[in-house]
Amino acid sequence: MAVLCSEVGVSVRTIQRVFRKEIGIDFESWRRQVRLTKAVELLVSGCSIKEVAHKVGYCQPSAFVEMFRRTFGTTPKAWMSALENRGQ
Repeated sequence: MAVLCSEVGVSVRTIQRVFRKEIGIDFESWRRQVRLTKAVELLVSGCSIKEVAHKVGYCQPSAFVEMFRRTFGTTPKAWMSALENRGQ
């Protein structure tokens, strides 16, 4: 974000303020929600946890798993298992 802001001549803080006002949440929370939404889509389509982690921008799958667990209260593997059991 800092690079983009400097390219257009505006401060990061200004963009953060406008983003919160227009969207209703801060940029980092919004970005996390977008990444999780895409992650769920990829998991349901059959991608591995490692693939999903990398596709949504995590260098380490363990960091992705931790973020997923903090948000959903379970790991991606357990979440997928519950989803599969529900469909049977």
